[in-house]
Parts: sequence; structure tokens; C-alpha cells
Amino acid sequence: MEGVHSKQVLDLMIVTQYFDMMSQIGSSSKSNAVFLNHSPASLTELSASVNRGFLSAVSPPSMGR
Repeated sequence: MEGVHSKQVLDLMIVTQYFDMMSQIGSSSKSNAVFLNHSPASLTELSASVNRGFLSAVSPPSMGR
């Protein structure tokens, strides 16, 4: 798609996956959830937080740094 930056696509994908996950959690009667602010201004921070979580999950542990 012309005129769409890859970061915008990634942000949309992350937010969509987040809402899909929240739907899955909400449909289970034995789950707990912490709800975060979903205002448009908070989507950038939400996306950054999810990205940091993904990156920390795949990064090797630091050795005393």
C-alpha cells in the first residue's frame, strides 16, 4: 500500500492483537485482567510497552550491565 508507513502497519497489528487477546481473556470465566487506558493518546505508549515486552522476551539476559 502506498502512503502507509511500516510503523503504522506494525502499530495497528499490535493494537489489533492486544484487543483480540483481551477478547479471549474476557470470554473465560476463570481469568483475571488489568485494564489499561485505551484513549487515542495512550495508544502510542501502549504500543511501545507491548514492543518492549516482546523485545525483552526474545533478548538474552544482560550480564551485569
